Amino acid sequence: ARAEYAQVKGLSVDYDPSTKAGVPLGEKILNDPVDTASCRYISDITHYWNRKPLRDTPRGKRAAVEAEYSTAMVAKVFGEAMDIKITQEQTPAIWALLDTVLKKSSETVDRLKEIRFRKRPFVQLNEPSFVPGDEEKERGKSSFPSGHTSLGWSEALVMAEVAPEKQDTILRRGYEYGENRMIGGYHWFTDIEATRQLASAFIANMHAGEGFREMIRRAREEYLKLRDSEEQQSVV
Repeated sequence: ARAEYAQVKGLSVDYDPSTKAGVPLGEKILNDPVDTASCRYISDITHYWNRKPLRDTPRGKRAAVEAEYSTAMVAKVFGEAMDIKITQEQTPAIWALLDTVLKKSSETVDRLKEIRFRKRPFVQLNEPSFVPGDEEKERGKSSFPSGHTSLGWSEALVMAEVAPEKQDTILRRGYEYGENRMIGGYHWFTDIEATRQLASAFIANMHAGEGFREMIRRAREEYLKLRDSEEQQSVV
């Protein structure tokens, strides 16, 4: 399809769109964040109060733990979904892929946060969050878009390619990773929904580069070797 596009447009045979593709411009893709005058703010408030009781449940405790924003945390989350242990030493290809997605996702989100500011729920409602240790450094940052949601959904889309056999579990965990931020009081429902769209655009952007597709291929090979090795050990 790319070759056909290049031919129709009269581009060179070695046309490589990844050289011109930068970070997706969220302000051109997404609507502005919801404000208090919008009818959708009612939905945001409703979701906030519906999620808050989960803080006293095992689901809430997991949300608090997963508030850590790091390659190690997403490796733990998606390693569990894939039934493998992901470490920099034992699975360098998968780790490198996760780390690359984290850095590029952060770049996409941080850029839009500077342009479209919105108060976080715990700030807007003058309530404590469920991750008090993060409140001081996060209080003045924008709720829109959600960095954790972008990270979780981006990683889920990519890991579903690495291990399509586990795609339903992987995508569910990526979805929950964003939901965590509503439970914690750091993001509104509409922020999270919009961010998943931005994350999908970001991953499509990454796929334009042959180097990124090669990273996925190597991670897939590594996953299959590890899976086959573990299956053989279980048989023995």
